Amino acid sequence: MPDFLARRPTTFTTEKDAQTWFLQHGGMHTADGAALSVPPLLRKDPLTGLFVWRTNLLKMSKVWEGWFNDLDKAFVSLTMVKMLCLANTERLDKYLTVAHMQGKFQLEVFGNSCGHYIMDDAAVELGLKIKNLVNRITLLSEKLNSRVKPRMELPISSPP
Repeated sequence: MPDFLARRPTTFTTEKDAQTWFLQHGGMHTADGAALSVPPLLRKDPLTGLFVWRTNLLKMSKVWEGWFNDLDKAFVSLTMVKMLCLANTERLDKYLTVAHMQGKFQLEVFGNSCGHYIMDDAAVELGLKIKNLVNRITLLSEKLNSRVKPRMELPISSPP
């Protein structure tokens, strides 16, 4: 992260310049995604008229070291339906690979058409994958609920 921030420009003349930088160096792959996501990351400096980053990420650097420690274990241990969306599998570690093979979460790989910003580079495709997951959960829940007999209620008797 420090290397990425050191290479990142601190100002842009226009929002379009920032979008172009994201497409060339910042991990975004689609112009539509950059047009949607980059402007909220910037603010116009009233003194210079230049666009600057809205958030100073370097101020958070002291917590970076432990930021992602055991995050994969925390994700897998959640007792709910989960879906992990990745642009590619090159950074999928052994723990997540084994957990996926054990069926502990659904893995969706989007391929080289996406960068770090899957939600912007493939918004429609991601939306469809989420919709399909919700539909599958709903269908399975309905099937399970139709097979479960209602519990018999015991009458509560009044004390004599």
